[in-house]
Amino acid sequence: KVILPEIAIQDQIVELLDTTQNMIDKRQQQIEALSALKQSVFLDMFGNPVHNTKGWIMKSIDELFEIEDGDRGKAYPKQEDLQSEGILFLSTSNIKKNSFVLDEKKYISCEKFDELRKGKLKKGDIILTLRGTIGNIALFDNPNYDTGFINAQMAILRSESINKTFFCELYSMDVFTDHLKTHQSGSSQRQLPLRSLKKIKVINPPFDKQKEFEIKIKQIDATILSLIDSLNELDTLYDSISHKAFNGELFKEDIQV
Repeated sequence: KVILPEIAIQDQIVELLDTTQNMIDKRQQQIEALSALKQSVFLDMFGNPVHNTKGWIMKSIDELFEIEDGDRGKAYPKQEDLQSEGILFLSTSNIKKNSFVLDEKKYISCEKFDELRKGKLKKGDIILTLRGTIGNIALFDNPNYDTGFINAQMAILRSESINKTFFCELYSMDVFTDHLKTHQSGSSQRQLPLRSLKKIKVINPPFDKQKEFEIKIKQIDATILSLIDSLNELDTLYDSISHKAFNGELFKEDIQV
């Protein structure tokens, strides 16, 4: 048995769902456009970062950063060391292009964390992946975590001599990701050896210019976050309408298109 309202009500339900879906699609398009805008702002201010079309000073990554990889010693966490709470243990799946994805989280105990020699995160650290997907990078600034540990397929970058927002945007640009691929090795699984990463040169414009860029990016990011909140609300609304419609709870007098 299925609920079968009058055809006029069916049409109204479809119209309402279509209208909501169109709004969802529009929000997604706006978010994608703003994400692309960040690369356009970068190119306008700094030119092509690989070919250095504006003639900025260039420095190797190991000149700009203190670099630390994950602890590969015998204290490295095993499967049986993972738990549902404790110190955050990040894997490459948690790092995307200039963002964290913490849908799936792993933790280790404080005792295990203390045993490790390196790979321990501090607020403001930059994390990037060295194996699997090359070019993923994120700033460790999540308000819910003061520290964490990276797995052996990642690296930590620390610096006070380059703007972190500027570097993260540079590193995640499509043109720079393509450049990174020329330094990768491995056939079955792509990897960017740490020794190769250290020698890659990047543009280093004046710090005030980098700061100006950061301000613009934060304004764009604030708009993106607002649109994401709106998108989540629309997703919830769509689910609610669907639930009511297909459970016979949505009647003609309830519908507002």
